[in-house]
Amino acid sequence: MKAGKSCWTCKDRKIGCDKTLPACNNCIRTKRKCAGFGIKLTWPEKYDGRRKAVIPSIYGQGCTTTTVFGPSLALDFLNTTTEDIEVSGSCDLTENPAYAQLLRLNTWTLPTLPLQGFTSDDASLLSYYEGRLARIITTVDDAHNGFRNEILPMALTQQSKASQSLMESVLALCAFHVSGPRQALRHKARALQLLNQSLQADVSEDLSAKLAACMLLCVYGVFDPTDGNWMVHLRGAKGLIGDGLPRSGTQQFISPFLRSWILYHDVLAQFSQMMSGYGSQDSGHVVLPEYTSEKTIIVGSLGCSEELMELVACINQLRGQTVFDTSLIEELRSRLENLTQNIVIKPEQQSRSQSEVIDKVRIHDTAEFYQLAALIYFRRQILQLPPKSRSIQQLVESSLNLISQMEVCTSPWPLFVVACEVHTDEQRLQILQTLKKMELHRRIGNIGVTRMIVEAFWKQQDLVVHDTAKTVMDWRNIVDMAQMTPSFI
Repeated sequence: MKAGKSCWTCKDRKIGCDKTLPACNNCIRTKRKCAGFGIKLTWPEKYDGRRKAVIPSIYGQGCTTTTVFGPSLALDFLNTTTEDIEVSGSCDLTENPAYAQLLRLNTWTLPTLPLQGFTSDDASLLSYYEGRLARIITTVDDAHNGFRNEILPMALTQQSKASQSLMESVLALCAFHVSGPRQALRHKARALQLLNQSLQADVSEDLSAKLAACMLLCVYGVFDPTDGNWMVHLRGAKGLIGDGLPRSGTQQFISPFLRSWILYHDVLAQFSQMMSGYGSQDSGHVVLPEYTSEKTIIVGSLGCSEELMELVACINQLRGQTVFDTSLIEELRSRLENLTQNIVIKPEQQSRSQSEVIDKVRIHDTAEFYQLAALIYFRRQILQLPPKSRSIQQLVESSLNLISQMEVCTSPWPLFVVACEVHTDEQRLQILQTLKKMELHRRIGNIGVTRMIVEAFWKQQDLVVHDTAKTVMDWRNIVDMAQMTPSFI
């Protein structure tokens, strides 16, 4: 019996085949294994020049090999695993979360090998900080941008261990953002060593540089999810100033930039903690911040006004309390709803580039995004409205509309607050795509951690049967914060 075509062995050898079944005589004579005559599946490993290499897409059209690919914004799946089911079934997260198997955030993949012979061009890193990083970590890039106009002059003085530590912290942050943790490790270790030497001296000496070094190391911990020490550095900064921040007229004046920078991290640290954790306070001692027109100005390092951030701090302190002062709650509600946030731009005396135009629309939208998130946070945690209530969903829809107008969202905290309240697949897809864009354009580690928590929380919501249980679910109950606290900064 003859086959209708040559065997695969003869085809590969490019010789004639007698097509004898079940094995051709050529293979038998040369003592080769006959590959047979059936269908053969192949997966080309490289472009052979005979046809265009095509990568299929979900739209039915191929992309050539010259296409540059980033994270896909086309498909997203929420994959529930057996571990998620175990977390859901181990106990009732809404009643007794203490014994649940929690989501562990720490990855601890930072290499520990010594970086012998590693050198970096410090001038290039400083240029990168001045030209790019100082713009990434602020909403308003004008003459008030303290990341450029205060941090750099303070670091360049090199007159104390604290300023030297600040310089190394700047270099570590830039090296990490450009090349990753391995290249940043030397600068980070040097920054910590110099800061420790500075702290052994008089605490009152060079306080601003010490605070700035602590806070920049805190920012490094936000950028690098394997670091896990952003809260440690924040506590260090707070320890330097005690109960309050020195203001003008005192011997150790702390600039408004440093005050607002510490305030922002402190408030979001409180947000990430359980009620009995960081910064917990009796509701009877909660005092609303004093209103001043100066506090209504949108601060670049915050993304919103200082007044709004102080009101969020009040919500943090009231969260979880069962008895409220109704007059306090009503005043807090009124101030959140009627909040005014003003844009005040102070142009640089010498513009770095005529193309660098400050985008007032983006600044206004970012500040409004924070306000909407604060209202959601207040109504869910203090008024305890159900997530599917009309009041909450209207705020969610307004927030998602704002996000759709942004080229790239730059604010993890309001995005996370909104993400915990979405319910439809379309809304979830918008959140996931927004997070992917943030990861692609900003390359800051806490965004990946944020996405991990959001997806874990959604899966637990999907596994809960009763809507009443979903109403009281708290994302903090599924995150193990023993070794690492998530940052939404």
